[in-house]
Amino acid sequence: QRIFSAQNTIFIKDQFLFDRNVVLALLQKKEATPEIKIRALLEPLEIAKPKGMPNILYLNLMKEAGIDIRKPKLKGTVIINQEYHGKTISFDGETVIAGSANKDQSTMFGSFREEQLEAFDSEATKIHDQAFLDETWKNDPNTEEFDLNPKDFEFLAGYKDLSGNQLTPENFLDLLRNMLSVLYDTNRI
Repeated sequence: QRIFSAQNTIFIKDQFLFDRNVVLALLQKKEATPEIKIRALLEPLEIAKPKGMPNILYLNLMKEAGIDIRKPKLKGTVIINQEYHGKTISFDGETVIAGSANKDQSTMFGSFREEQLEAFDSEATKIHDQAFLDETWKNDPNTEEFDLNPKDFEFLAGYKDLSGNQLTPENFLDLLRNMLSVLYDTNRI
């Protein structure tokens, strides 16, 4: 509901953004209100195979729609990796939701014993939004574009779809999106 009622800005900081219903709401909002600024700072998931999974599931669709997505530059080694674990979403400089819940319907409705607080406080939201823009968005040495890297899909070599065509990264993501959304939605019933 908050996504659909926003008029000017939606700022998201999260570890994951892959819930089909949340992403579709963001895409629909951007299409209905092209001037709205929707920005997301997401965990890069560099050690996932392929890199960025599950955040890359809808990455191309969101970027094509004009949603700005960046990832923090994190430090890590083979043994220890730094993780981005921000969990906020703000709307129009008026409301901010913060806590331990990822931005997916299951978690935000209480799965996994996560907590969140929705603050209808423009002063608190302005502080959040200014920090989001200054510290995480405008500070280029600390963030970078979040893009798909076709090299991360080299494991697809030789895999074919049901028609016998070579699977491309885009085909793979479409297939995976459809499979996960069915499983995810079924899990909530």
